[in-house]
Amino acid sequence: MYQQILEMLLGKYGDLSYSELTETLRKDGLGEFVDAIENDPHLMELIADISEEYSPDLSGDPEYGIIPVGVQQVIGIPVDYHGTIRFDPQACLKACKGECCRNKNYLMININDMFRILSSKGAQFYDIDSTIDLFDRKPPLVELFYIEKYRLFFPYIRYLPVGADVHTRPENAEESTCPFLHPIHEVYSYHKRALPPWASKDAWGCMLMEDKPTVCRLSPLGRSAGMVTGKVTYEYLPPAVDCPACETHVEVKVSDYLSSMVSSAEEQQQERFHKMLMSYHGAATSKEVDRNRVNEIINHVYNIDGLLHEYGLDSQHRPRVEHLVEMVFAASHGNFSVYQQFIDDLRRRV
Repeated sequence: MYQQILEMLLGKYGDLSYSELTETLRKDGLGEFVDAIENDPHLMELIADISEEYSPDLSGDPEYGIIPVGVQQVIGIPVDYHGTIRFDPQACLKACKGECCRNKNYLMININDMFRILSSKGAQFYDIDSTIDLFDRKPPLVELFYIEKYRLFFPYIRYLPVGADVHTRPENAEESTCPFLHPIHEVYSYHKRALPPWASKDAWGCMLMEDKPTVCRLSPLGRSAGMVTGKVTYEYLPPAVDCPACETHVEVKVSDYLSSMVSSAEEQQQERFHKMLMSYHGAATSKEVDRNRVNEIINHVYNIDGLLHEYGLDSQHRPRVEHLVEMVFAASHGNFSVYQQFIDDLRRRV
């Protein structure tokens, strides 16, 4: 009986993590059922076996938009927003070897990160003027991958294979590195800044500097929000083994570090986007949503300059990021009129 019930529940909530699943079941009045499972080792083994059956297969060919197996979610140590972590930012310039940006395949970013990169001085170093330059160059700097859990496409920075043909996919290379990683003296020289006195010329850094993706700016802190409650939590996760900046004698307040790296406006945009994810995720069990149409719009929004080019317009006609997010937000709720109005406006400009 338990197996039949578990199969039914996991078939319905199979894209939730175990903690999110149990939280959802308790909210649905099935707390006693959850307790019965967690107090019975046999049932815990059973749910693990069934979970494997319902877990999404992410090993598909990347050409079809499925993120390769090499991209994994790493779990860190939970930290309190009002607590502290041992982290010395100066050590990054003293002894960073760039290990946090090597031997990986892809790095998930968000839509705000994309347009922050486009407007950065570092973008000029790579001749990046538009989203077309991010997606359509060979090899691309950014790729979109379909994430089964959310049923949406997300942008990923594509790492460059080391010692292999430049067109080799990162997941097929023995080593790969972030395209924005450079020796620190090259970074500061390009940005016409003087290296701090404590910096080492042998250290490595990001050519984007303060315009690097949010996940990189927050490191060694990771930020996550539940898909059921939306509650934001933070984790301490050293970005590389033997990171010189982590586990030092220097203590930093988590709240101060977060506020120095992410503005309140960015935080609000992240919260709004996550609310969209939650509502879109919930729509799977509450009502039908034209997911193909939503993802078509998402693809156009991410490569917005490519869409403008189809209408003979350049990036000067690109709408604000807030408007782009609004189009996605409305579409995720089944309202495609905001996007259609934008397309109609483009047609009038031609």
